[in-house]
Amino acid sequence: MRPALLFAAMVPLAAGHGAMQYPPSWIDPSGKWGLHAGTQCMAGCHGTAPGAVQHGTQGCGCQWYTNWTHIPGPPTIPRESPLRTYMDWDFGDGVLRDWTVQSPWRAPGTAPTFSPCGVDGGNLRGCPYGNSDLKGCAGGGYAHGPDARAYYPRFKSPKTTEWKAGAVVETAWGLTANHGGGYSFRLCKRPSNMTELTEECFQRTVLDFEGDTQWVQYGE
Repeated sequence: MRPALLFAAMVPLAAGHGAMQYPPSWIDPSGKWGLHAGTQCMAGCHGTAPGAVQHGTQGCGCQWYTNWTHIPGPPTIPRESPLRTYMDWDFGDGVLRDWTVQSPWRAPGTAPTFSPCGVDGGNLRGCPYGNSDLKGCAGGGYAHGPDARAYYPRFKSPKTTEWKAGAVVETAWGLTANHGGGYSFRLCKRPSNMTELTEECFQRTVLDFEGDTQWVQYGE
């Protein structure tokens, strides 16, 4: 069997912030950050994000996503499901509300995305939609960042990981902000033109989890 170059994607399925930590992803080409404590959003950071004042706030690993996207139909993960990762919330009026009912995780794989690999800042077409101002996204990423597929040539000599088909492997991801989401791991064969990577390709090869055990790591 001829070897094929595959891309692995850790796909957060909600309006939250997380990044694949192990194996190293494009955004951590040398594997520098890995599982070090407190570094789950530090890989790839450079420049100053639109609307920010602090340097090193653009291109960070947890900032490649699609902001403000919702499922197009009813949730497939119901309100009482143990798969929910953020429970009902009281917004100050004494009423508990299922506020994540339209979040992508509530019907995995159905919410539209700008790119299967994420968009830097999450808002490809501005905030609100159609606004050309790069600083219009108060508290919700930033606008008009690059699509990771087009940005790919800037990832110099990314570290690669080889997996044998059918093997059990260990993976890890880092959470920066919990907004009631979940995650899955997917593979897609690399096309000759990186801009041809599609969400449909990744959804065709979703990796199964081995067993029912996962753990949270604090520190190293």
